[in-house]
Amino acid sequence: MVTYVQSLRDVAEVALLSNIPSGHADAFLAARPWLHDLHHVAFSGKIKVANRTQQPSLTASSARRTYGPPGPSE
Repeated sequence: MVTYVQSLRDVAEVALLSNIPSGHADAFLAARPWLHDLHHVAFSGKIKVANRTQQPSLTASSARRTYGPPGPSE
């Protein structure tokens, strides 16, 4: 799977949006250094949208505001 995701970088912008709590995000990244090679990495806990009952979820429209519109292949 890692090889496949890395191969996508040659043809598309690759991002990860994970529903991981902020307290686990740094350890998760440290254990998976290849994630630093992706174009975008976002953890819901770090961007303050981890708890839907207290904060709004990250929707497609807010993702576009955060990361820009989808590329031409999407």
